[in-house]
Order: sequence, then structure tokens, then C-alpha cells
Amino acid sequence: MKKEKPIIESQEEIYEGFFNLRVEYLKREEKAMTYTVLDMKADGVTILAKKKDQYLILKEYRHPLREYIYGPPGGRIEKGEDLALSAKREFFEETGYEIHQIQYMGAHYPMPSVCDHKIHLFYAPEIGEKKKPHRDPFEMMEVHFFSEQEIFEKVKNKEKVDGNLMVLFFYKNFLSK
Repeated sequence: MKKEKPIIESQEEIYEGFFNLRVEYLKREEKAMTYTVLDMKADGVTILAKKKDQYLILKEYRHPLREYIYGPPGGRIEKGEDLALSAKREFFEETGYEIHQIQYMGAHYPMPSVCDHKIHLFYAPEIGEKKKPHRDPFEMMEVHFFSEQEIFEKVKNKEKVDGNLMVLFFYKNFLSK
């Protein structure tokens, strides 16, 4: 079966910065469409980490929502940076905790309908020593520890939870076996 793709007749960068925003003009079977694409310019990492029988979860301010939501630590991969080192760096910067043992679980695309962003998923079975985090000025977050059941209760109770957290648990509980 031939996998058909639309023809990109033209494209225009309309914003360049932390991410780029591009408008593409597509054509398929004599029909035309304007498509807006968010180019993240870098992949990301996110980490599910444990301390004894509890998981480290952030309650972080997310400006597009204008609220705090629960989610895992993570961030962008620096150009040329090793994936595992990126995960450890982001984890330490946001939480102040070191992690030594880390396992790659896979990757996912959280919003492929508008964005090329790929997020690499890691699991750390034990958190190390706590030091002072190195957060950016607008990284406003609190570190919490919850059991898996408590996290799922938050979802069940319709509390705001970052989808990456659910993907991490899916990979950990179903795909890593």
C-alpha cells in the first residue's frame, strides 16, 4: 500500500525563539489547506523516580494553564547531550536530588498533530542525595512524594496531571515487562 503524503507548496516561519512556529500550505487531490506547525527545536526527557515506595512528583506552575499541575521532572535536551545525562541533569536542576542508576524506557510524541516534539522516558529506581536545585527563575515548583495509588487517585479525582506522568507509568507497568 502506497503511503500518501500531501505536497508542501510553500512554508513560512512566522515566529522564531524558544520554539519556531511555521505555516505550511499543503495540497492534496486539488484541495488546499493551511497547516500550522510548532517546531520545538529540541527533544525532551522526563523521569519517573522512586524513593523507597514513593515517586517524586512535582507540583509545577504551567503558564499556559495559569495553574499548578502534578507531573514528572524533565526538560529539553541540550544540543549534543547524551540522553541519560540530560535526564540526570534535568532531574537534579528541578529537584536537587541526584540519580545514579537510570533506565531508558522508550519515547513518545505527545502532540503529533501540531508538534514534532519527542520525549524520551526514563525510570530511576532509587533517588540519591538531596542538594539545592538549580531552577530557572520561572520554574516554580514543589517536590512531593506519592505512592502509585495516590497518583492514580489524583487522576481519578480529576486533579490536573501532566500526561507525561501517565505515559511514564504506562511504560513502567506494561511495556517494561
